[in-house]
Amino acid sequence: MKVELMMFLDKWVGIPLCIILSIGRVFDLLRRHKQKEINKILVIRLWGTGDLVIALFALRALRKSFSKAHITLLVAANITDIVEGDPSIDKLIVLNTSKIFKAVRSFSSALREIWKERFDLVIDLEQFSRTSALFAYLSGARVRIGFDTSKQWRGFLFTHRVPFDDEQHTLECFSDLISAASISLPVKKLEKLWITAEDRRFASEFLKAHKVTDDDVKIGIHIGSGERGLFKRWPKERFAELADRLMKDNGGKVVFVGGPNEIEDVEETIRLMNSEPINSTGKITLKQLAALLENCSLFIGNDTAPMHIAAAMGTPTIGLFGPSTPLRFGPYGKEHVAIYKDVGCNPCITMHSGKKAKCTKQYYCMRAISVGDVMETVDSITSSKIQGRPLLKEK
Repeated sequence: MKVELMMFLDKWVGIPLCIILSIGRVFDLLRRHKQKEINKILVIRLWGTGDLVIALFALRALRKSFSKAHITLLVAANITDIVEGDPSIDKLIVLNTSKIFKAVRSFSSALREIWKERFDLVIDLEQFSRTSALFAYLSGARVRIGFDTSKQWRGFLFTHRVPFDDEQHTLECFSDLISAASISLPVKKLEKLWITAEDRRFASEFLKAHKVTDDDVKIGIHIGSGERGLFKRWPKERFAELADRLMKDNGGKVVFVGGPNEIEDVEETIRLMNSEPINSTGKITLKQLAALLENCSLFIGNDTAPMHIAAAMGTPTIGLFGPSTPLRFGPYGKEHVAIYKDVGCNPCITMHSGKKAKCTKQYYCMRAISVGDVMETVDSITSSKIQGRPLLKEK
Protein backbone atom coordinates (compact mmCIF):
# COMPACT_ATOMS: atom_id res chain seq x y z
CA MET A 1 0.00 0.00 0.00
CA LYS A 2 1.42 3.38 -0.98
CA VAL A 3 2.41 5.74 1.80
CA GLU A 4 0.17 8.46 0.38
CA LEU A 5 -2.87 6.17 0.68
CA MET A 6 -1.93 5.21 4.26
CA MET A 7 -1.65 8.89 5.18
CA PHE A 8 -4.98 9.63 3.48
CA LEU A 9 -6.75 6.85 5.40
CA ASP A 10 -4.99 7.79 8.64
CA LYS A 11 -6.33 11.32 8.31
CA TRP A 12 -9.81 10.96 6.85
CA VAL A 13 -10.76 7.70 8.59
CA GLY A 14 -8.58 8.11 11.66
CA ILE A 15 -9.71 11.58 12.75
CA PRO A 16 -13.47 10.75 12.81
CA LEU A 17 -12.77 7.51 14.68
CA CYS A 18 -10.57 9.33 17.22
CA ILE A 19 -13.33 11.91 17.83
CA ILE A 20 -16.03 9.26 18.20
CA LEU A 21 -13.98 7.03 20.50
CA SER A 22 -12.87 9.98 22.63
CA ILE A 23 -16.36 9.90 24.13
CA GLY A 24 -15.19 6.73 25.87
CA ARG A 25 -12.76 8.81 27.90
CA VAL A 26 -15.55 9.19 30.43
CA PHE A 27 -14.98 5.55 31.39
CA ASP A 28 -11.34 6.33 32.06
CA LEU A 29 -12.44 9.06 34.43
CA LEU A 30 -14.88 6.72 36.18
CA ARG A 31 -12.26 4.05 36.70
CA ARG A 32 -10.45 4.10 40.00
CA HIS A 33 -6.77 4.38 39.11
CA LYS A 34 -5.30 2.21 41.83
CA GLN A 35 -1.55 1.75 41.81
CA LYS A 36 -1.05 -1.48 39.93
CA GLU A 37 2.07 -3.45 39.15
CA ILE A 38 3.09 -3.13 35.50
CA ASN A 39 3.48 -6.63 34.12
CA LYS A 40 2.73 -6.14 30.44
CA ILE A 41 3.79 -3.17 28.31
CA LEU A 42 2.91 -2.41 24.70
CA VAL A 43 5.13 0.08 22.85
CA ILE A 44 3.90 1.36 19.48
CA ARG A 45 6.20 2.67 16.75
CA LEU A 46 4.68 1.85 13.41
CA TRP A 47 6.74 3.68 10.81
CA GLY A 48 10.05 5.43 10.21
CA THR A 49 13.32 3.49 10.27
CA GLY A 50 15.32 6.45 11.57
CA ASP A 51 12.72 7.21 14.23
CA LEU A 52 12.83 3.60 15.41
CA VAL A 53 16.62 3.81 15.71
CA ILE A 54 16.16 6.89 17.92
CA ALA A 55 13.35 5.11 19.83
CA LEU A 56 15.79 2.39 20.97
CA PHE A 57 16.65 4.87 23.74
CA ALA A 58 13.07 4.64 25.03
CA LEU A 59 12.88 0.85 24.70
CA ARG A 60 16.12 0.32 26.62
CA ALA A 61 15.01 2.77 29.33
CA LEU A 62 11.70 0.92 29.74
CA ARG A 63 13.50 -2.43 29.98
CA LYS A 64 15.81 -1.07 32.67
CA SER A 65 12.93 0.37 34.73
CA PHE A 66 10.55 -2.57 34.23
CA SER A 67 13.07 -5.40 34.27
CA LYS A 68 10.45 -8.09 35.00
CA ALA A 69 7.74 -6.80 32.68
CA HIS A 70 6.89 -8.39 29.34
CA ILE A 71 7.49 -5.75 26.64
CA THR A 72 5.82 -6.03 23.23
CA LEU A 73 6.51 -3.75 20.27
CA LEU A 74 3.86 -3.08 17.62
CA VAL A 75 5.74 -2.24 14.42
CA ALA A 76 5.37 -2.28 10.63
CA ALA A 77 6.98 -5.18 8.79
CA ASN A 78 9.34 -3.04 6.70
CA ILE A 79 11.31 -1.76 9.73
CA THR A 80 11.46 -4.87 11.94
CA ASP A 81 15.13 -5.45 11.04
CA ILE A 82 16.06 -2.65 13.44
CA VAL A 83 14.74 -4.51 16.49
CA GLU A 84 14.85 -8.22 15.64
CA GLY A 85 16.72 -10.09 18.36
CA ASP A 86 16.90 -7.04 20.63
CA PRO A 87 16.89 -8.33 24.24
CA SER A 88 14.93 -5.30 25.46
CA ILE A 89 11.88 -6.59 23.55
CA ASP A 90 10.10 -9.83 24.41
CA LYS A 91 7.69 -9.94 21.49
CA LEU A 92 6.96 -8.25 18.17
CA ILE A 93 3.49 -7.73 16.74
CA VAL A 94 4.12 -7.01 13.07
CA LEU A 95 1.82 -5.12 10.72
CA ASN A 96 1.89 -5.95 7.02
CA THR A 97 0.93 -2.81 5.11
CA SER A 98 2.20 -3.86 1.67
CA LYS A 99 -1.32 -3.96 0.19
CA ILE A 100 -4.61 -2.58 1.45
CA PHE A 101 -6.36 -5.95 1.91
CA LYS A 102 -3.31 -7.42 3.63
CA ALA A 103 -3.22 -4.34 5.84
CA VAL A 104 -6.87 -4.78 6.88
CA ARG A 105 -6.26 -8.43 7.79
CA SER A 106 -3.01 -7.59 9.54
CA PHE A 107 -4.59 -4.77 11.57
CA SER A 108 -7.47 -6.96 12.74
CA SER A 109 -5.08 -9.80 13.60
CA ALA A 110 -2.84 -7.40 15.55
CA LEU A 111 -5.82 -6.05 17.47
CA ARG A 112 -6.90 -9.55 18.47
CA GLU A 113 -3.38 -10.28 19.67
CA ILE A 114 -3.33 -7.05 21.67
CA TRP A 115 -6.65 -7.86 23.34
CA LYS A 116 -5.34 -11.32 24.23
CA GLU A 117 -2.30 -9.86 26.01
CA ARG A 118 -4.34 -7.51 28.28
CA PHE A 119 -1.65 -4.85 28.61
CA ASP A 120 -1.24 -2.75 31.75
CA LEU A 121 0.62 0.09 30.04
CA VAL A 122 0.70 1.33 26.44
CA ILE A 123 3.22 3.89 25.20
CA ASP A 124 2.63 5.28 21.71
CA LEU A 125 5.86 6.70 20.26
CA GLU A 126 4.20 7.96 17.07
CA GLN A 127 4.00 11.74 16.88
CA PHE A 128 1.12 12.23 14.46
CA SER A 129 -0.47 8.89 13.54
CA ARG A 130 -4.14 8.46 14.40
CA THR A 131 -3.79 4.73 13.63
CA SER A 132 -1.35 4.18 16.49
CA ALA A 133 -3.55 6.18 18.89
CA LEU A 134 -6.50 3.98 17.94
CA PHE A 135 -4.46 0.84 18.66
CA ALA A 136 -3.48 2.33 22.04
CA TYR A 137 -7.09 3.15 22.95
CA LEU A 138 -8.54 -0.14 21.73
CA SER A 139 -5.93 -2.08 23.72
CA GLY A 140 -8.05 -1.47 26.80
CA ALA A 141 -4.98 -0.66 28.91
CA ARG A 142 -5.69 1.43 31.99
CA VAL A 143 -2.63 3.58 31.36
CA ARG A 144 -2.09 4.91 27.85
CA ILE A 145 0.66 7.45 27.22
CA GLY A 146 1.01 9.33 23.95
CA PHE A 147 1.76 12.64 22.28
CA ASP A 148 -0.90 15.32 22.23
CA THR A 149 0.19 16.81 18.91
CA SER A 150 -1.46 20.04 17.80
CA LYS A 151 -4.28 19.62 15.23
CA GLN A 152 -3.89 15.85 15.03
CA TRP A 153 -7.04 14.93 17.03
CA ARG A 154 -5.35 12.01 18.74
CA GLY A 155 -4.55 13.16 22.26
CA PHE A 156 -8.07 12.49 23.53
CA LEU A 157 -7.46 8.74 23.37
CA PHE A 158 -4.68 8.71 25.97
CA THR A 159 -4.99 8.73 29.74
CA HIS A 160 -1.67 10.58 29.97
CA ARG A 161 -1.13 13.19 27.26
CA VAL A 162 2.35 14.61 26.65
CA PRO A 163 2.51 17.86 24.64
CA PHE A 164 4.53 17.34 21.48
CA ASP A 165 7.34 19.89 21.25
CA ASP A 166 8.61 20.27 17.68
CA GLU A 167 11.29 22.69 18.84
CA GLN A 168 13.47 19.93 20.26
CA HIS A 169 15.14 16.75 19.02
CA THR A 170 13.06 13.62 18.50
CA LEU A 171 15.05 11.80 21.20
CA GLU A 172 14.18 14.56 23.67
CA CYS A 173 10.51 14.13 22.72
CA PHE A 174 10.70 10.39 23.38
CA SER A 175 12.36 11.16 26.69
CA ASP A 176 9.44 13.44 27.64
CA LEU A 177 7.01 10.68 26.73
CA ILE A 178 8.53 7.84 28.74
CA SER A 179 9.07 10.13 31.74
CA ALA A 180 5.26 10.19 32.02
CA ALA A 181 5.55 6.52 33.01
CA SER A 182 7.34 7.68 36.18
CA ILE A 183 10.62 5.97 35.37
CA SER A 184 14.11 7.17 36.17
CA LEU A 185 15.58 8.43 32.92
CA PRO A 186 19.05 7.31 31.83
CA VAL A 187 21.56 9.59 30.14
CA LYS A 188 20.00 10.82 26.91
CA LYS A 189 21.92 9.17 24.11
CA LEU A 190 21.40 7.03 21.05
CA GLU A 191 21.53 3.31 21.74
CA LYS A 192 23.43 0.88 19.55
CA LEU A 193 21.48 -1.53 17.40
CA TRP A 194 21.65 -5.07 18.70
CA ILE A 195 23.91 -6.90 16.26
CA THR A 196 25.44 -10.36 16.43
CA ALA A 197 29.05 -11.54 16.34
CA GLU A 198 28.21 -12.93 12.90
CA ASP A 199 27.20 -9.44 11.69
CA ARG A 200 30.50 -8.03 12.95
CA ARG A 201 32.43 -10.90 11.38
CA PHE A 202 30.71 -10.23 8.05
CA ALA A 203 31.67 -6.53 8.19
CA SER A 204 35.27 -7.40 8.96
CA GLU A 205 35.48 -9.95 6.14
CA PHE A 206 33.76 -7.58 3.70
CA LEU A 207 36.38 -4.92 4.35
CA LYS A 208 39.25 -7.41 4.13
CA ALA A 209 37.89 -8.66 0.80
CA HIS A 210 38.21 -5.11 -0.47
CA LYS A 211 41.78 -4.83 0.83
CA VAL A 212 40.90 -2.51 3.69
CA THR A 213 43.04 -2.92 6.81
CA ASP A 214 42.33 -2.01 10.43
CA ASP A 215 44.72 0.93 10.09
CA ASP A 216 42.91 2.40 7.08
CA VAL A 217 40.57 5.35 7.55
CA LYS A 218 37.14 4.13 6.49
CA ILE A 219 34.49 6.68 5.51
CA GLY A 220 30.89 5.60 4.99
CA ILE A 221 28.83 7.65 2.53
CA HIS A 222 25.09 7.42 1.87
CA ILE A 223 23.74 9.48 -1.02
CA GLY A 224 20.08 8.41 -0.75
CA SER A 225 17.16 9.54 1.36
CA GLY A 226 14.31 7.11 0.72
CA GLU A 227 11.73 7.14 -2.04
CA ARG A 228 9.62 9.80 -0.29
CA GLY A 229 12.58 12.01 0.55
CA LEU A 230 14.16 12.75 -2.83
CA PHE A 231 14.06 16.47 -1.94
CA LYS A 232 16.50 15.80 0.94
CA ARG A 233 19.31 14.62 -1.35
CA TRP A 234 22.58 16.44 -1.88
CA PRO A 235 23.56 16.41 -5.61
CA LYS A 236 25.30 13.26 -6.87
CA GLU A 237 28.12 15.20 -8.52
CA ARG A 238 29.01 16.78 -5.17
CA PHE A 239 29.10 13.42 -3.43
CA ALA A 240 31.39 12.21 -6.24
CA GLU A 241 33.72 15.20 -5.82
CA LEU A 242 33.67 14.81 -2.03
CA ALA A 243 34.50 11.10 -2.22
CA ASP A 244 37.37 11.81 -4.64
CA ARG A 245 38.83 14.43 -2.32
CA LEU A 246 38.52 12.20 0.73
CA MET A 247 40.34 9.40 -1.07
CA LYS A 248 43.01 11.41 -2.89
CA ASP A 249 43.72 14.31 -0.52
CA ASN A 250 42.99 12.62 2.79
CA GLY A 251 43.91 8.99 2.15
CA GLY A 252 40.49 7.66 3.11
CA LYS A 253 38.81 4.45 1.99
CA VAL A 254 35.28 5.43 0.92
CA VAL A 255 32.48 2.88 1.31
CA PHE A 256 29.14 3.70 -0.33
CA VAL A 257 26.14 2.25 1.51
CA GLY A 258 22.45 2.05 0.65
CA GLY A 259 19.49 -0.16 -0.14
CA PRO A 260 18.57 -2.08 -3.31
CA ASN A 261 16.50 0.84 -4.64
CA GLU A 262 19.58 3.08 -4.53
CA ILE A 263 21.94 0.90 -6.59
CA GLU A 264 21.47 2.86 -9.82
CA ASP A 265 22.01 6.25 -8.13
CA VAL A 266 25.20 5.06 -6.43
CA GLU A 267 26.57 3.54 -9.63
CA GLU A 268 25.89 6.82 -11.42
CA THR A 269 27.74 8.70 -8.66
CA ILE A 270 30.73 6.34 -8.89
CA ARG A 271 30.88 6.87 -12.68
CA LEU A 272 31.39 10.59 -11.96
CA MET A 273 34.45 9.82 -9.81
CA ASN A 274 38.12 9.53 -10.73
CA SER A 275 38.90 7.19 -7.80
CA GLU A 276 37.60 3.68 -7.11
CA PRO A 277 35.51 3.50 -3.91
CA ILE A 278 33.99 0.40 -2.31
CA ASN A 279 30.30 -0.13 -3.07
CA SER A 280 28.16 -2.12 -0.61
CA THR A 281 24.84 -0.73 -1.89
CA GLY A 282 22.15 -3.41 -2.05
CA LYS A 283 24.58 -6.14 -0.99
CA ILE A 284 24.17 -6.21 2.80
CA THR A 285 21.42 -6.48 5.40
CA LEU A 286 20.50 -3.65 7.75
CA LYS A 287 22.27 -5.31 10.70
CA GLN A 288 25.37 -5.87 8.55
CA LEU A 289 25.17 -2.19 7.60
CA ALA A 290 25.21 -1.29 11.30
CA ALA A 291 28.28 -3.48 11.84
CA LEU A 292 30.00 -1.97 8.79
CA LEU A 293 29.31 1.59 9.95
CA GLU A 294 30.57 0.68 13.43
CA ASN A 295 33.92 -0.03 11.72
CA CYS A 296 34.03 3.36 10.01
CA SER A 297 36.04 6.35 11.18
CA LEU A 298 33.49 8.79 9.78
CA PHE A 299 30.07 8.80 8.12
CA ILE A 300 28.60 11.43 5.77
CA GLY A 301 25.04 11.32 4.48
CA ASN A 302 21.68 12.96 3.98
CA ASP A 303 18.91 13.08 6.58
CA THR A 304 17.88 9.43 6.53
CA ALA A 305 18.08 6.16 8.49
CA PRO A 306 21.75 5.23 7.79
CA MET A 307 22.77 8.60 9.26
CA HIS A 308 21.00 7.72 12.52
CA ILE A 309 22.38 4.17 12.46
CA ALA A 310 25.94 5.47 12.05
CA ALA A 311 25.49 7.91 14.95
CA ALA A 312 23.92 5.18 17.10
CA MET A 313 26.85 2.85 16.41
CA GLY A 314 29.23 5.51 17.76
CA THR A 315 30.71 6.62 14.44
CA PRO A 316 31.35 10.39 14.12
CA THR A 317 28.63 11.51 11.73
CA ILE A 318 28.06 14.47 9.42
CA GLY A 319 24.42 14.94 8.36
CA LEU A 320 23.43 17.13 5.41
CA PHE A 321 20.18 19.02 5.92
CA GLY A 322 17.98 21.36 3.90
CA PRO A 323 14.17 20.90 3.81
CA SER A 324 14.14 19.25 7.26
CA THR A 325 15.56 20.73 10.42
CA PRO A 326 18.54 19.22 12.28
CA LEU A 327 17.02 20.66 15.45
CA ARG A 328 14.61 17.72 15.39
CA PHE A 329 16.26 15.18 13.12
CA GLY A 330 20.02 15.78 13.33
CA PRO A 331 22.49 13.04 14.36
CA TYR A 332 22.14 13.11 18.15
CA GLY A 333 25.30 13.51 20.23
CA LYS A 334 28.10 16.01 20.68
CA GLU A 335 30.52 14.07 18.45
CA HIS A 336 28.19 14.49 15.45
CA VAL A 337 27.59 17.53 13.22
CA ALA A 338 24.70 18.68 11.02
CA ILE A 339 25.35 21.03 8.10
CA TYR A 340 22.36 23.26 7.42
CA LYS A 341 22.04 26.41 5.34
CA ASP A 342 19.20 28.77 6.17
CA VAL A 343 18.04 30.10 2.80
CA GLY A 344 14.91 31.78 4.09
CA CYS A 345 12.28 29.21 3.11
CA ASN A 346 13.47 26.17 5.03
CA PRO A 347 12.67 24.02 6.86
CA CYS A 348 9.68 23.34 4.64
CA ILE A 349 8.60 19.88 5.79
CA THR A 350 6.93 19.06 9.07
CA MET A 351 6.40 15.32 9.15
CA HIS A 352 4.28 15.26 12.30
CA SER A 353 1.65 17.41 10.57
CA GLY A 354 1.98 15.70 7.21
CA LYS A 355 3.33 18.85 5.56
CA LYS A 356 5.50 18.02 2.55
CA ALA A 357 7.92 20.16 0.61
CA LYS A 358 6.59 21.87 -2.52
CA CYS A 359 9.75 23.57 -3.63
CA THR A 360 9.85 26.23 -6.34
CA LYS A 361 13.60 26.80 -5.93
CA GLN A 362 14.85 23.35 -7.02
CA TYR A 363 15.82 22.57 -3.43
CA TYR A 364 18.35 25.34 -3.27
CA CYS A 365 18.80 24.65 0.46
CA MET A 366 20.61 21.38 -0.35
CA ARG A 367 22.56 22.85 -3.26
CA ALA A 368 23.66 25.71 -0.99
CA ILE A 369 25.91 23.21 0.81
CA SER A 370 29.25 23.15 -1.00
CA VAL A 371 31.87 20.41 -1.07
CA GLY A 372 34.13 22.90 0.70
CA ASP A 373 31.59 23.20 3.54
CA VAL A 374 31.66 19.45 4.05
CA MET A 375 35.45 19.21 3.83
CA GLU A 376 35.76 21.99 6.42
CA THR A 377 33.51 20.00 8.73
CA VAL A 378 35.49 16.82 8.04
CA ASP A 379 38.68 18.66 9.03
CA SER A 380 37.09 19.95 12.25
CA ILE A 381 35.54 16.63 13.26
CA THR A 382 38.79 14.74 12.66
CA SER A 383 41.13 17.33 14.17
CA SER A 384 41.45 15.13 17.24
CA LYS A 385 41.24 11.38 17.77
CA ILE A 386 37.62 10.32 18.27
CA GLN A 387 36.75 7.10 20.11
CA GLY A 388 40.05 5.45 19.20
CA ARG A 389 39.56 5.69 15.45
CA PRO A 390 42.53 6.72 13.29
CA LEU A 391 42.64 10.26 11.94
CA LEU A 392 42.53 11.25 8.34
CA LYS A 393 45.98 11.87 6.90
CA GLU A 394 47.25 15.40 7.16
CA LYS A 395 47.10 17.26 3.85
